[in-house]
Amino acid sequence: MEKKSTDPVQTLRDGKQLTPSLRIERAGSGETLMALKLSLKPGEKFVVNGAVIANGDRRSSLVIQNKVSILREKDIMRQEDVNTPARRIYFPIMLCYLDPDSRSKYIEEFMTRMTEFMSVVEDPEAKARCIEISADVMNSNYYRALMTCKKLFDYEKKRLEYVP
Repeated sequence: MEKKSTDPVQTLRDGKQLTPSLRIERAGSGETLMALKLSLKPGEKFVVNGAVIANGDRRSSLVIQNKVSILREKDIMRQEDVNTPARRIYFPIMLCYLDPDSRSKYIEEFMTRMTEFMSVVEDPEAKARCIEISADVMNSNYYRALMTCKKLFDYEKKRLEYVP
């Protein structure tokens, strides 16, 4: 079976591969995975499986050695920031990733918002991104879907600023 490179244990959150020195073996499986190394700025916050964690007053690094849901502060969207169609797609995906117990409710919201968005988008590249996001959500690749959805923010900004 082929390993997927979208596994958050195998890749950094910005998409860069980790160094081979951070490889770990999953107990009993014989499968080698790469650990996740987070380099944190002073005071930077992040969420791990729903728990908000803040770094201290110095730069630090953490190595996560198993699969967890992690979002850095820059990727966390607050409810009051959900003010555009693309952000209305991003927000339920983020909640699926961080709150698996309520996932079905968030999937329903995602599907509604994605359907609305795709019904008005005519740009082939934007539609392709929407399809990619939907496939990732349906395959539970929520982090990957979030990063692709962020690319829609630029498209949306250009469209909302357009005046004929």
